[in-house]
Amino acid sequence: IKGEKGLLPKDFFLEKSDIIKSFLKNHRNTIVKFILFTVMGKNEKKKEGKFFEVTSHAYFHSDSHRNLESTNVNTIFKFCVGKIDDSISLYLNNGSGWYFKEIIRLEIHINEFKVMRASSYIPLPDWIMRKKAIINLQNKDEKCFLWCILRYLYPREKHSDRLTDLKQYENLLNTKGITFPMKVKDITKFERLNPDLPGINVFSNDEYTIYPLRQISKDSKNTIDLFYYEEDGKSHYSLIKNFTRLVRSQITKNTTKPIHICKRCFCHFTTQELLDKHMKYCYNNKTSFVKMPRPGSSIYFKNYYKQLPIPFVVYADFECITTTISSCCPNPENS
Repeated sequence: IKGEKGLLPKDFFLEKSDIIKSFLKNHRNTIVKFILFTVMGKNEKKKEGKFFEVTSHAYFHSDSHRNLESTNVNTIFKFCVGKIDDSISLYLNNGSGWYFKEIIRLEIHINEFKVMRASSYIPLPDWIMRKKAIINLQNKDEKCFLWCILRYLYPREKHSDRLTDLKQYENLLNTKGITFPMKVKDITKFERLNPDLPGINVFSNDEYTIYPLRQISKDSKNTIDLFYYEEDGKSHYSLIKNFTRLVRSQITKNTTKPIHICKRCFCHFTTQELLDKHMKYCYNNKTSFVKMPRPGSSIYFKNYYKQLPIPFVVYADFECITTTISSCCPNPENS
């Protein structure tokens, strides 16, 4: 999008917001990043005492954001523009004398986002099955997601991995416009079609570590938790029946005391009250998982110079050079 002379960045984004949002809506399932190309000016002084203007190109980047079918483009626009505005303010306020001159263009970079979907039955690894925290339904079709939801609604004590008792409920849920195997991005559409169902969380694994893959957008104690597993190019949904048992060993070695785990960031607490207090703040942030370093390893920061806007800074305290007067007694009536 070409820039226009005389427009400040804030006015430029306001004027072009409809074009940008329309582009985002037409390019879903991508990773999006904004880059603003600008010209900055600066007044330099000649030996004769006169000033002349010098210019320089400056480029400001936003963070990258996932633009899925369910993503609100207004949110992406807000975060990307906010990041660029902050970068420009930091650039102009670092004491170097530069000022904003004009916008050359705005580029929106997109990368394809690999959409994950799951289909028929896959045996889970032994280290997961030993936890006895997951029901891995043995479906032969591509509707493993649907069978997991139905098993949650119609639990069974024995042989819960079989589908014989669930066949009668197959058409009870609204799947209009949904194609199977279910893509992770289409779960939001499924939730809208079935508003009476609890929110659906999806978790996956990286070797022996469980992490959140999809989280509901609002705080809720009652959720359907699914496990997404991939092997040799195939993938499969399973129903998590005991989330704490599934992830406890990677969070704490204490197997005696009860713990309450946040499904969004995997922080754990000793009481439900502490967890409820934490979740009020956690659901305002992006989905994350705290991964602690391995025992014996260390994490350190060495590039301190990257934290400084200028190479050196000097603080001059002239009071430190005043000498003590010992020849007279101070008047206690005066400061």
